[in-house]
Amino acid sequence: RLKRDMKEYDYLSKSECFDVDTINDKSLFKLLQESFETMKFLKEEIDSIYRILAAILHIGNVIIDDSQYTENNPCKIQNSD
Repeated sequence: RLKRDMKEYDYLSKSECFDVDTINDKSLFKLLQESFETMKFLKEEIDSIYRILAAILHIGNVIIDDSQYTENNPCKIQNSD
């Protein structure tokens, strides 16, 4: 359930560099997939890796409001989506 636009993810947009003419993302992704196969990763393991990476990207978009934080009052998540 990742969005295709890298700019949607805080962790990926910090550098503001999204395209490099000398880097072919599709061929690098294919090489990554081939590497998983070479190392005998199971499909379930590969899927788990991608799910973990997706979770990290989503967690990076969580904005936490600690302005009212005290020992008895926890932080709150600002963006509900």
